[in-house]
Amino acid sequence: MESHIICFAIWMRFRFPISCTCLTVWREQSFPRQWQEAVVIPILKPGKDPANPLHYRPIALTSVLCKTLERMVNARLVFGLEKQGCIPALQSGFRRGRSTFDNIVHLETQIRNAFVRRNHLVSIFFDVEKAFDRTWRHGILRKLYNLGFKGNLPLFIKRFLSSRTFRVRLGNFYSDLFNHVEGVPQGCVLNVTLFILHFSEVLNHLPPSVTGTLYVDDLQISCQGCNMRLIERQLQIANNKIVSWCDEIGHTLSAEKMIFYRKLTFLPHILQLRKKCEKSLNILKVLSCTSWGADRTSLLRIYQAVILSRIDYGCFVYGSTRSSALRRLDTVHHSALRICSGAFRTSPVESLYTICHPLHLWRKNLSMQYYFRALSLPQHPLSHMTLPTALHRIYNARTSHILTFCERAKSIIQDSELNFPDIQTVDFQIFPPWNIPQFSFINPFSGFDKSKTSPVIYQQLFSFHRYRYSSYRPIFTDGSKAVGHVGCGIIFDADISSFRLHTSFSIFTAELVAIFYALHNIYLSTQRQFCIYTDSMSSLETLCHPHFQMHPVAVEILELLQTLQHGGFSILFCWIPSHVGIIGNEQADHSAKTAVSFLHREIPYCDVKKPVASCIFSLWQETWDLQVRNKLHYIKPFIDLWPVLPTRGADVKLTRLRIGHTRVTHKYLLFGERTPMCPTCNVELTVCHILIECSNFNLHRIHFFNSSFLTLSELLGAKHHPNIFNFLKAIRFLTCI
Repeated sequence: MESHIICFAIWMRFRFPISCTCLTVWREQSFPRQWQEAVVIPILKPGKDPANPLHYRPIALTSVLCKTLERMVNARLVFGLEKQGCIPALQSGFRRGRSTFDNIVHLETQIRNAFVRRNHLVSIFFDVEKAFDRTWRHGILRKLYNLGFKGNLPLFIKRFLSSRTFRVRLGNFYSDLFNHVEGVPQGCVLNVTLFILHFSEVLNHLPPSVTGTLYVDDLQISCQGCNMRLIERQLQIANNKIVSWCDEIGHTLSAEKMIFYRKLTFLPHILQLRKKCEKSLNILKVLSCTSWGADRTSLLRIYQAVILSRIDYGCFVYGSTRSSALRRLDTVHHSALRICSGAFRTSPVESLYTICHPLHLWRKNLSMQYYFRALSLPQHPLSHMTLPTALHRIYNARTSHILTFCERAKSIIQDSELNFPDIQTVDFQIFPPWNIPQFSFINPFSGFDKSKTSPVIYQQLFSFHRYRYSSYRPIFTDGSKAVGHVGCGIIFDADISSFRLHTSFSIFTAELVAIFYALHNIYLSTQRQFCIYTDSMSSLETLCHPHFQMHPVAVEILELLQTLQHGGFSILFCWIPSHVGIIGNEQADHSAKTAVSFLHREIPYCDVKKPVASCIFSLWQETWDLQVRNKLHYIKPFIDLWPVLPTRGADVKLTRLRIGHTRVTHKYLLFGERTPMCPTCNVELTVCHILIECSNFNLHRIHFFNSSFLTLSELLGAKHHPNIFNFLKAIRFLTCI
């Protein structure tokens, strides 16, 4: 018996060397010396003096194998911390579903509520000097012990933190080894989690009247009230406690970086943001030209990644300021769109919006998306920020005050006439990392192409499959989505169950809901062997690969499936092709399409995104529909993406012709000249007149277009006329566009 165990251990060591190494380190605490070494590469901070060593950002490179084990340990540590509620709700750093937006919205909500109460609110921002390098290692271990973490985990972390060394690399030269005496090591997966666990305790040292938020080591505290002296006294007490606690654990606060908020205004932020974005416009200018350069699609992607992403950050908060301030950002947006499309400088902004959304509509979209996403997380601070009734009355009485973000988002949703059920919450800690459900399914039809295979072949294959698994009771599920109808159907022998869902549910969710209720029916059955058949391959593949942003209904399925398996049920899943004459599948499909009984279910956040985007697009289209006098509107009444010509110069010329603003027709607006007139017809010179009206070019029209009676849509539509550029060249207008 022992020889078999030794042989198996040897086989495992050669078959899975990485897992065996990690297991040995974990059990025996024999930490490899190379895993404790780091190579530091200094990167100069922007705008800093290169002669000062403190102006460099150290980037530490550590062992990849060590990071692999760290990631496994970190996943288990984070699960335990989150499951036990060891991390405060107002710590937003490096947590699933959380971001810096949470702290921004939380602070803005406090300020709005203080303003409407006619109170003062003072906020202090703390910057911790060399926070990671000065973290007290013994404090981390003590914190883990107090939280009940015992066994190999604290021993591993102790060995992981001790005896750390590093050396600096400049080019191909290395410095001598230095001992990392204190702090958590840079460049490691575990360091952020350990620091958050250690530093989040600072929130427990604040007075009851002072609230605080954290993003890793970025601390903000605030206090509000009607008496400014009392506020200052409370903040001073809080400040003294924070300083005392930091001194005790070895941290130092940077006093020169503390910021006091006197009043809420976003104009300085908008002006600074505009200045940064205007500098970034130079990137688009370098990559583009009216005759050469990158195509419109590439330029738009660069704009969205480099410039628009900055404008989007926190826009649902600063978007509450007055419209005159927000219009300062519109100029950046318009300039970028002109560069990307190559439109003439006098082109109306409404025409530019056909290639990219207006900013005010995009801010509404981001606001709703963030609000619904926050509601999907049960521990999110925003999901508990309901406005008290008394405060509601104050806001109603003082209409000049701006509402909090939650109330603004609700108002946007109400104005958009979006009617959703309650948002379904997602529990990220429902499955521990060491017990992730294993899911698989049968596919007896693999290797067959549906477009080349007769339905009779599929029916025969299914009959043979049922012969092999005749002891398993079959259940057929299906989902259906049509205009104004979403349904799911379940065929359980002679029993037919069908449910109608809210119209915002996706077909993917409907398929998952059908599988979930099939399992629910199994739970009530006395038999023990079942096979669930579905034609949704995406649903089965989602269940096979659990991940961070997994569909909440899929999580419900896996949880119920685990319960059934532990109860002695044997359940198989099988994919079948749709509409090939398999009777059970056809019945499930019909029952889903004709479902009448309405099922009240919470809607997943992923199903909210598309209706919100469709609503914003409808508002966008409604705005465009009002531009009846716009030249582009005549040939492009609907907002959609038209093909981009591969040659930049040709695409720019076609864009200017469609918009109706060219150099020869609208240059006079820039130079204060007279309106150009057609020398033949003695009318105002326009693109429309040149292309289809001027009698001087009738012979050219007949030659290139075989007709002298044309419309702008025929020449400049989504599929422009192939001879349009030859015609413009012949009448000597091509170089004047």
